[in-house]
Amino acid sequence: MKKLCLLLVAEMQRLGAKVIYCSFRKIVFSTQRHSLHLAKSFVNSLLIEINQKQIFASLQLGLIHFSSVLLWIDSSNHAYVYASDDEKKNGRVEAKFGLANKIQGEIKNKFIIMIAGFVGMLWNKRKEINEEDLNDNPRLLSQISLKILKEEIVDSLFRLTTKLILLRPKLEEMAKENFCLDIPLEFVNCICRVLSVNLALEEVVDNLKSQLLLIIYKDGIISTNKNNWIPPTCVILENIFCQKCSQNGDLDVSNDFVKGGEKQGKEANTNNLPFLCPHCGSEYPLSLIEEMLVERVSRMQTSFALQDWQCVSCKKIGANFLHRHCECSNKFEYTLKPEELIRNLEMVKRVAIKHKLENWNMLLNMLLDAFNKKNLLNIFIFIFR
Repeated sequence: MKKLCLLLVAEMQRLGAKVIYCSFRKIVFSTQRHSLHLAKSFVNSLLIEINQKQIFASLQLGLIHFSSVLLWIDSSNHAYVYASDDEKKNGRVEAKFGLANKIQGEIKNKFIIMIAGFVGMLWNKRKEINEEDLNDNPRLLSQISLKILKEEIVDSLFRLTTKLILLRPKLEEMAKENFCLDIPLEFVNCICRVLSVNLALEEVVDNLKSQLLLIIYKDGIISTNKNNWIPPTCVILENIFCQKCSQNGDLDVSNDFVKGGEKQGKEANTNNLPFLCPHCGSEYPLSLIEEMLVERVSRMQTSFALQDWQCVSCKKIGANFLHRHCECSNKFEYTLKPEELIRNLEMVKRVAIKHKLENWNMLLNMLLDAFNKKNLLNIFIFIFR
C-alpha cells in the first residue's frame, strides 16, 4: 500500500499537481490554479487520467472539498478557507492546531481566532486581485500576507501577550495540569510557529518573536531556554481498523491528553479516556494501540540504524560505513539526527505514562538511557537482538 501511495504521488506530480500531504486515506495537493473553475477542471482531468491507469484500479478516489487559502503544518495542525459555489460554504474558515493543546479555554480560542482571522483576511484580499496580476507577479500574495501581518496581527498579538503576562498567576494552575511551564510563553511560541510557515514571513516573525520574548522576560520569571522551544510532535497512528464499524481511521494519540483533562476534570491525573474510533465512537483495544506504538518505534529504530552518512561539506553520501571521513577530508554526519529520534521517543513515552503501559514504558526508558549516554553499541544490540 505504501508503494502504491508513492506511485500515486509521483503520477500526480507528473500531471502538474503539487502534493502537500499523503496518507492511506487522504491526499492534500495544490492545483496551482487561481480560480475555482480552473481548479475543478484540473482535478476532473487528473482523476480521469489516474483512473485510466491499471495500477491504480484498486483505488477509489473522490473529491472532498476545495480550499482557496491553505496554511498547512501537518494533518493535526492546519487552517484553510473553503472554496465552493455554495455561498453558505464559500469563505468559511476551518482551523485545527494540535500543537496548541497545552493552551486551554479562552486563550486557545484567542489563538484560533487570530490564526483564522489572518487566513480570512488573506482570502478577502485575494478576491480583490485579478488573475492576470497574480500571473505577472507570483510574489504578490506573499507581499499581501506580509502587509496583513504588520498592520492587523502584530498590534493584537502584543496586546494579548501583555494581558497574558498580567494574568500569569491565575494561569499557573492551568499550566501544571497541561504539562506547560508557562502559558504566555507557550502561546507566543505556538503562534509564531504557525505564522512562520509562510517563508515570506519567516524573517519578520523571528523579529516579532524576539520582541515578544523580551516583553515576557521583563516580567522577571522566565530566565532560561527562551529559544529552545520545540513544537509538540504529533503521534499519529494511521489506518487503524475498527472491528465494530469496519472502517479505517487515523488517530492522533498525542491529542488525547487534553481531551482526557477536559472531560474528566478531577480525574485528569488518572488514566486517560480510551482511544475512540472517529467513525462510530467505539473504543479501540488498548493492546492494539500499544502494538502499533511498538511497530512505530521499531521502524524509527531501524531507520536510524540503517541511515546513510552525509559529508558535512560536500553533502556526498558515504558509500562505506567504515570510513569516518569523506573523500574531501571532511567528517560524515547523520542524516537522521539523534535529537529528532529522542524527541519522538519522548512523545511516545508520554503516551505510555498517561495510559499506564508499564512494560512499554520500561522499554522506552532503556532506549532513552542508551541514547542519552551516547552508547550506540547498546542501541544496535537492542535493535537487532
